[in-house]
Amino acid sequence: MILSFLLLCTPAFAAPAFAANEPLNGESRPSEESIFESAQPSTQPSPGVPVEQPTGRLRDAFASGEVTENPLQVGGTYYQQMIMSGQSGTSLSNTPVTAPLQLDAYLDGRPNDRIRAFVDGRLLYDPTRNQFSNSTNSNSLSVQTLQTQSTTTGTGPSGASQTPNNPQVVLDQVWLKFDIDHTVFVTAGKQHVKWGTSKFWNPTDFLSTQKRNPLLPYDLRLGNYMVKFELPLESKKTNIYAIALFDNPQAASTVGQMGGALRAETVFLGAEAGLEAVVRGGLTPVYGADISSAVGPLDIYAETAVITGGTPIFQATSLTPGQDVSLGFPMSNISGPSVQVSGGVSHDFAWKEDRQATIGAEYFYNRIGYSNSAAYPALIFTGNYQPFYTGRNYAALYLNAEGPDALKHTSYTFSTLANLSDKSFISRADLSWRVLTYLTFDTYVDGHYGTPGGEFNFALSTPPLTNAGTPIPAVVVPATYIDVGVSLRVSI
Repeated sequence: MILSFLLLCTPAFAAPAFAANEPLNGESRPSEESIFESAQPSTQPSPGVPVEQPTGRLRDAFASGEVTENPLQVGGTYYQQMIMSGQSGTSLSNTPVTAPLQLDAYLDGRPNDRIRAFVDGRLLYDPTRNQFSNSTNSNSLSVQTLQTQSTTTGTGPSGASQTPNNPQVVLDQVWLKFDIDHTVFVTAGKQHVKWGTSKFWNPTDFLSTQKRNPLLPYDLRLGNYMVKFELPLESKKTNIYAIALFDNPQAASTVGQMGGALRAETVFLGAEAGLEAVVRGGLTPVYGADISSAVGPLDIYAETAVITGGTPIFQATSLTPGQDVSLGFPMSNISGPSVQVSGGVSHDFAWKEDRQATIGAEYFYNRIGYSNSAAYPALIFTGNYQPFYTGRNYAALYLNAEGPDALKHTSYTFSTLANLSDKSFISRADLSWRVLTYLTFDTYVDGHYGTPGGEFNFALSTPPLTNAGTPIPAVVVPATYIDVGVSLRVSI
């Protein structure tokens, strides 16, 4: 069981980096913000109710616009990766290789302009893993295997107790959208709601039960079940949201386990700003705020989260042979409130005629993070290791540019992420090439360096342990110094 925790809790760095100027909700997923083109009242009759003509005959509902002629769209994404990781002390023949496959398929029904139903299912499969179990030798676990399974399953570390089946079928989204008197817009079901303005670290992204991996080409996290009410106030350039939460982050089976959220977002003095508060059953409230604006040639943004309750943290400890990890590890507590703040700046410019580029930087302060890597083994064995939110101070630099090809089918990304607390780094270069109308080819290479055992230069070595009397073999994760990956993505 502890090794299964490891498979889901190690940071994931070996997927293509996102293009900084691309949306993170995926190419194939229809925009959830374009559901209702306008909040203006419709002159159409109520859906499904035939209108009687003066002659006494019923008119054609399709001809009148009450029903759309093509109310159902079908589409999806095929996403195949191939990743190879060079590890310290590992021969070429033993170099880890993974080939995770993701297939998304959706049904998008819009019988008229006031109703929309959406279903998105996902198939995950990795031929380099055995069915129902991890194929990697437990005495020499591959960091790449840990990374890939952590990212492709969409499963977060909290509560993970077993390795997912292979292949695995999951439900990403299923929701219904409609309006109440053209005034309040309702979305009910398993859906994606992302808050915050930052590109790499989003401390105010409260409504997802998993943290986003900023190195993925688009957001692979699964949706969460909620009922969202949106009230647009167009004259005031303001939107107000009220949300009932059923993932908390575990399923809420009683009223007391449910949660609620409120958010207001508005535009003032040319800046976009948002305020929110979230209460979950049994947990202390959290609050957040974000802002973004153009200042001369620069785009600036910032967001902050306030965690009102105390946060337990693990103390540095050395694992001894035979130690029973079920008895826990030394801990202390950071009293609340605790603040997490991220912010950045970017600049768009023409690097040559008719070719754009973006350069940017971002910083993240995490009061409940760790100042070094000494406690990482305890975090991993207890299922509390949270990639990209483990350290106390982070920074990122990136450059994204359109390629020089005549048809603008290529783009390049160069980025460096740093965990300033444990002094580990990852630098990478990515190429994205739209070969055909629907086919995109991506390739990348990255390098890990800095403090051995740090988050971005990860390595792990533990002696034989026990868990409630059950032996746990020694675990060795060699340091990965380079990753090379290619992928094909088809969106239809």
